[in-house]
Amino acid sequence: HDLSGGFRVAQISDNVYRKKISFVHSRLEHIILRSLHRIYFDLSIRTTDYYYFRSSNSQHFC
Repeated sequence: HDLSGGFRVAQISDNVYRKKISFVHSRLEHIILRSLHRIYFDLSIRTTDYYYFRSSNSQHFC
């Protein structure tokens, strides 16, 4: 019958679609994680610099 053949094609295309989605999702996750890590790293450096700057300034003021 024609129905089973159409169903198989739909199944194959569905599998391809899911593989593409999972690939895109993993890529997006990777990009998001990298950008989050960069933001966190940047913020930690800035806060460290800020506190260091404040402590050195307070030492100068004393």
